[in-house]
Amino acid sequence: MSTTAPDSIRFNAIDRYYLVPETEDLDGTYFPMSLVGAIRMRTPLSADQLLRGLYTVNTKYPQMRLAYSLDYRQIRWRRVPDEQLDAHFRSLIHRVDTPGSLTILVAAALSSNNQPLSHPIHFELHGNVVLFKGLHSFGDGRLMARLIPYIILAAVDPGAFEALPPLPVMYSTPLWRAIMRSPARAARMYYNTLRLLPTTIREYRGSEGRPTQQPALEPIRSGSPLHVVNFTCGRETILAFSSVKSAIIGHAKVSLNTIFQVSVAYRLMQIGLQTRPIVYTTPIDLGQYFGNSDFYAGNLAGQSRVQTGDQEPASPIEECLALQRELDRQLRQEIPLSSFPLEWLLALAGDDAYRNTNRQWLLSGPATDPRVFIVSNIGGLGDLERIAPYFDASQGVALCSPLMGGPPLLVIVGFLGRQLLVSIISDPRRVTDEQVEQLRLAFDPVWIRATFRVKTPPATP
Repeated sequence: MSTTAPDSIRFNAIDRYYLVPETEDLDGTYFPMSLVGAIRMRTPLSADQLLRGLYTVNTKYPQMRLAYSLDYRQIRWRRVPDEQLDAHFRSLIHRVDTPGSLTILVAAALSSNNQPLSHPIHFELHGNVVLFKGLHSFGDGRLMARLIPYIILAAVDPGAFEALPPLPVMYSTPLWRAIMRSPARAARMYYNTLRLLPTTIREYRGSEGRPTQQPALEPIRSGSPLHVVNFTCGRETILAFSSVKSAIIGHAKVSLNTIFQVSVAYRLMQIGLQTRPIVYTTPIDLGQYFGNSDFYAGNLAGQSRVQTGDQEPASPIEECLALQRELDRQLRQEIPLSSFPLEWLLALAGDDAYRNTNRQWLLSGPATDPRVFIVSNIGGLGDLERIAPYFDASQGVALCSPLMGGPPLLVIVGFLGRQLLVSIISDPRRVTDEQVEQLRLAFDPVWIRATFRVKTPPATP
């Protein structure tokens, strides 16, 4: 692949989905689709330090696309001319110094996109807090969880940053080209698309008889209130989840992500927010189909949905097994790729048709989408550990994504060393603060062991 930075980069099918205006006015507001995070540093970062970090990362890793701005009319990234690069980087950094806790700052930032929209990322400095926003069309959580620590590391420890290994030089991942490299895979994708088309249409239209009363089912728009809770779970919680996994090993291999899904679902049933059937939405790293497991630019995370039956399973462990079996089946049959032909057809219909269809889906989502929650596991945050000496991980990190469409709850989990970082983002018009606090029990080790009926390990002498 050429190492020359392209003048423009077209969106892939997933990037494009995250750029939807709320009205016909392309220059107006867009649905809140910026990933947001904050890190409380031990000592404040200056704007000049962050500026140095941006320059340093862009020099070593131009494939991170920091030197690009969003052309939202033509739906592509355009490289900033060299003579404008300094002004471009400076415009990404703002010292604001708004008082408030980490969660208050993140919640306020979640309800809108980057301003201006042309910025791929945006930094705000609030005392010791570095708050960052990244357009979801620029990249997914996996990309942001690498890019932000790299920028901070380059700002505070240039020597450690320079010691980082090189990354593959890819500026985007054209999904159609990756899929078409394998004729057999392409054939299976189109077959699955046709086979699942009736189900896809039913999901888009929504279930009949769902409530439509207002204002409880108002969609999330720019400026809508969002509630955020961030907390850190220690080693005991991780051991509790691991003990559930160990109890299942004799039957099948079940991922921790599957256990997270079931734990949250059962807790939501206990507090009356979730009933059966449950619709599980599991993020899928599509890089496994394209051989891009090390690094990629843009978005490569899809979703797999599984709806349970009406009957209660014999136990939560049986639920984990059933969910894992269905996920494994979908992965083997490459069903997560089946939505791409429909995205491509919709794109061929024109930009207006694409925007209008996705706009209507987001606006009608609260009334038509049966999902109550989504659990997104962003995995091990190894790159964040590189800057661990410069912040307090026990209380100084928040990683969040805005709500989109119908589900009023989003739970994000990620491993930072021997800790589990958890963020719960909710729509306060549909979920109360008390219910969110009750949901936190899904990550309590005593509750986990009791619910999944696994033994408590003996106390350490």
